[in-house]
Amino acid sequence: MKKLFAPPVKRRVLATKGPQGETIAMRVHEVKDKTVVVDLNRPLAGKTLNFDVKVTNIKSAEVK
Repeated sequence: MKKLFAPPVKRRVLATKGPQGETIAMRVHEVKDKTVVVDLNRPLAGKTLNFDVKVTNIKSAEVK
């Protein structure tokens, strides 16, 4: 019988529905005997992000 490919546990992604019907992705963190531990954080949570920006216009602030 041919084996099906299954990604490593920590790379498996499941989806569920939120309170307003929106799709929420969750990553499988660990599979135990009777439970599955999932991570609902965004993929970039806790990461350092660096942005390259280009300022195209500068405007004086208005005095109130």
